[in-house]
Amino acid sequence: QAGTSLNYRRLSFVFSTFLIDRSNEQVYIPDDGSIELAGRSRSYGIELRNSFRLNRHVSLNAGITQVLKAYYPGEFTPDGRRVIVDSAPHTVANGAVVIDEIRGFNFTLNWRHISKYRLDGEDPSVTAAGHDVVDLFVSKRLKKWVSVNLSIDNLLNKRYYETQNYFESR
Repeated sequence: QAGTSLNYRRLSFVFSTFLIDRSNEQVYIPDDGSIELAGRSRSYGIELRNSFRLNRHVSLNAGITQVLKAYYPGEFTPDGRRVIVDSAPHTVANGAVVIDEIRGFNFTLNWRHISKYRLDGEDPSVTAAGHDVVDLFVSKRLKKWVSVNLSIDNLLNKRYYETQNYFESR
């Protein structure tokens, strides 16, 4: 991984690139709930993150990770294309509004996104649905050493599947 960061008084920005060369890709086998090793895999992409403080109490944060390519080195389809790693999203993003220390209260409203992705390495039309979810976190400091916290995951009650599979049963 290589990257750079920029930090000003109210702004921070990070850009990085990555290359991940795995000795074995773990693959979930839905028939029996086990995990098998599928051989060596490689992926590369970019990541951007930033934070901007609007004032003493409010900041905006965001990030995105984009996998540009994920494949099995040395493995090719009959028509000469690389065999891709499927069943993993290629885009993951998040954004948040953070409000700090207003009369002892702290708030975070967080959005997270996972792109749709291929579930079948041979058929690009078989995809998992992506999703966007909003979470809320509120805390109130009662004393220096005591706070009360409330966290609501999936604040907008979105229906989605965290994990999706496509397989031919044995």
